[in-house]
Amino acid sequence: MLLAARDEDGSALSDAELRSQVITFLLAGHETTASTLTWAFALMAQHADEDTRVAAELASVGARDGTTALIGALPAMLRVNAVLAETLRLYPAIWIAERQVVAADELGGFQLPAGSAVIVAPYVTHRLANLWPEPHAFSPARFMTGARTLIDDGYFPFGAGPHACIGQHFALLEAKIILATLAARFQLHLVDGKLPVGEGGITLRPAGPVPVRVALRGR
Repeated sequence: MLLAARDEDGSALSDAELRSQVITFLLAGHETTASTLTWAFALMAQHADEDTRVAAELASVGARDGTTALIGALPAMLRVNAVLAETLRLYPAIWIAERQVVAADELGGFQLPAGSAVIVAPYVTHRLANLWPEPHAFSPARFMTGARTLIDDGYFPFGAGPHACIGQHFALLEAKIILATLAARFQLHLVDGKLPVGEGGITLRPAGPVPVRVALRGR
């Protein structure tokens, strides 16, 4: 499709543009979701009470009754939503981003010249004590009462405004289906009981392997 794509003037993508687009698809559509799920399962494994709540919710909506039943039950998975939202608060896959100042401005007493770069970091904002009680605690309950927003709470794991991630809703749907499918059937236990250390590159991912033991639910 990319090879066949043409702009309004009939021009095609260059080889460099094609390569960049493919890298973007792989990074934005795979690594970010995989990283988020890794953190989510690790957090659930460390917090048995939250794992139990998720398992109970999945059992109550029939998540183990096949793919069709699972898809139909997605809107009722409020606890699963909350776990993913809290995971993205603590470990946003895109943990830092850059924006360019279009015109000279002032922000918080700082002068921002036109053309300068401003770094925004969800990882930092999501952990500010004045915005989040017990900011370093894994507490999905804080997302059970409604959505959080950039304006109200400084919550922007997918960015905000006209440059927000175009794949936000697809990524959340994909992550929700995978988490529900696996968590309904299996329970994970961290081998050493500790969360992995985060490593900040383009994405925020574990610095090394995350060894777990996998057990069937009810065994």
